[in-house]
Amino acid sequence: MSATQATAVGIRLFAIWLGIQLLGGVVGILSFSSTTGSNIPWAALYIVVGAIVVVGLWIFPLALARKLIPTSPTVAAPVATPDVWLAVGCALLGLWVFSLALPNIIGDLMFIRLYSTDTDMTQVRRGLLYPFLQVLVATWLIFGAKGFRRLFWWARNAGYNSTL
Repeated sequence: MSATQATAVGIRLFAIWLGIQLLGGVVGILSFSSTTGSNIPWAALYIVVGAIVVVGLWIFPLALARKLIPTSPTVAAPVATPDVWLAVGCALLGLWVFSLALPNIIGDLMFIRLYSTDTDMTQVRRGLLYPFLQVLVATWLIFGAKGFRRLFWWARNAGYNSTL
């Protein structure tokens, strides 16, 4: 896989991420506009512009990659299999999801710790379920089936010398 193709894969992964973030943003805008109704035109503009950007990134990743990567004659890079690229992409997505979920968990736990005596925290505790599920999915993406199995066996046998 060439550098241009790898960049095109990265552009498509970014388009997926951007689409997911746009959906979350639309929900946020519409939830605030339910009380006043004044944000609906902004939500529509947000949806249209966001959809155009996401579709453009998805349809034309190679054209964008050719603009980003200079076409100078260089030494050919070692060829990696598509499985390797898939594993690297999944690990990067997992790290990204993990880095987004962990601050939410820490913030909610701190909020529960500081204000649990004054108010009812059942909604906040229920709200922790989604970030914990994100951490589970991120762990699965980072380690995959084989990597997670290796991590489990390493933790189980930590400190044990198998050569004795």
